[in-house]
Amino acid sequence: MRPEFAHLFTRPFWLDEWHTNLVANRASLTQVFSDLYHGSDMGPPLVHVIAWTLARITGEVTPVGARIVSLLSVLLALLFVFLILRRRFGLAASIAGALAVASHQLVVAHAFELRYYCLWLAFAAGFAWSLTLDSDRVSSRRRDVAVAIMAALLCLTHWLAVLSLGLMCVGAMASFERDWRAGLRRVMPATAGFLAVVLSVPLVLAQRAAVVETSWMPNVTLGIAATTVNTFWGGKILILAVLVILVGLLRAQVKGPLKHSLAGAIRDPGTAALFSLLAVPLLMAILSISYPAMHPRYSIAALLAWAPVVALAVQSIGRIARGFFFVVLLLFLWVSLVDLTIEATRFIYSASGGKTALARACGMNLPVVFQVRHLMYPSTDGASRRWARCDTRYLAVPSATLDRMFRGGYLSRFFRFENEIARLHERLYGYPKVAAQAQLDSVPRFLLVGWDDSFPAGYKSVEHFGGAVFPNHHITRISEDLALLERRGPTKPGSPR
Repeated sequence: MRPEFAHLFTRPFWLDEWHTNLVANRASLTQVFSDLYHGSDMGPPLVHVIAWTLARITGEVTPVGARIVSLLSVLLALLFVFLILRRRFGLAASIAGALAVASHQLVVAHAFELRYYCLWLAFAAGFAWSLTLDSDRVSSRRRDVAVAIMAALLCLTHWLAVLSLGLMCVGAMASFERDWRAGLRRVMPATAGFLAVVLSVPLVLAQRAAVVETSWMPNVTLGIAATTVNTFWGGKILILAVLVILVGLLRAQVKGPLKHSLAGAIRDPGTAALFSLLAVPLLMAILSISYPAMHPRYSIAALLAWAPVVALAVQSIGRIARGFFFVVLLLFLWVSLVDLTIEATRFIYSASGGKTALARACGMNLPVVFQVRHLMYPSTDGASRRWARCDTRYLAVPSATLDRMFRGGYLSRFFRFENEIARLHERLYGYPKVAAQAQLDSVPRFLLVGWDDSFPAGYKSVEHFGGAVFPNHHITRISEDLALLERRGPTKPGSPR
């Protein structure tokens, strides 16, 4: 498949981006904060305020506009990383460190998605950079203000970002070694970030109370934790850099300068703060014991720790080896871009297929049902007026049926969470229209949108899924992504038609 890089910007919003967009389309900031308080989206308001501002400037939040904002956020993070490294390393090493962060698939993915994570990267890197301002001065009002602002903004990107802030504060303080008072003085303005979290507690509690389910994610297992930690500690770029450093420590002519560079990096509060982020996945694993949060994107700030490691490696090698390292970095960046472009193209195809199926279904004047919001929101353009004439509904499968289908496993929790959010959005936006299984079971005829891969694991066909959820209906495939369900026998009195 030939990569179409324009698709990175034009890909339709996926489900999580629609969560941002629904809030951003409100008329006032008061409504934005009200929506978040009532649980429309589970996070701090910063990304929504940015998206709302974008909508006020451009008229609406479009995929292209949203992706430009996210890309600029990641580029800002890379600029901060470069500036931090440039204090201790040469130009080539500093560029290599920034490229190492940019080359990871997770960073590339969130450079083209207007959610929390592009901002998380930007302000985590910005906080580390702010620690290096006026570094030759014991006190600096400019530095204190920058540290406070970056800390507050970081904590307003995601509720879990406060863990990143805490780690960086510890790393920065450790860089002062025995002079702990100077280290404490350097990070003290970061209390603005912790204060922002404390002041946001009512919002956190309100969002938590908006849904019954703890999380949409599975409970952490040793395998899940190991896989996530390996994403950040087992990356090929990081391993290559560590090997180069170890080899350098064994070479007499390199050992001295390399040790000097390493000592300088450890004693610099900015690079020390970046180094400390390598512990983020471990904190996520510990947190997930009580609250499931073991997802790679929640540890995205850990990738900033790759920068000083790669910079150390590149600083210690000769020009030819350095050129090879740059080729490797650029190759990984290219592969990540191509992979994301192919994924974006597939998503465009899927969303287009959903819209085509919906358009065909609307012409049949029957209720149209989606069984998953991940397909429904992109297919319907998130409550777009284009589909106002269609009777589209989201299928809410009850807990008893979910437990029977998935034996009480993770997917039961996932769909219960989805049902709660769908009903919450219906109350706030009138979209999606939620229909319980019992309601649809009494409908004589309705249409179900979805192709085999869109159905949940264990039920990867419309016949299998429909038979499990609607055993009283006969299923007829109309097309690859559209099926007609007709109730067998007489309908119940007073049933909707």
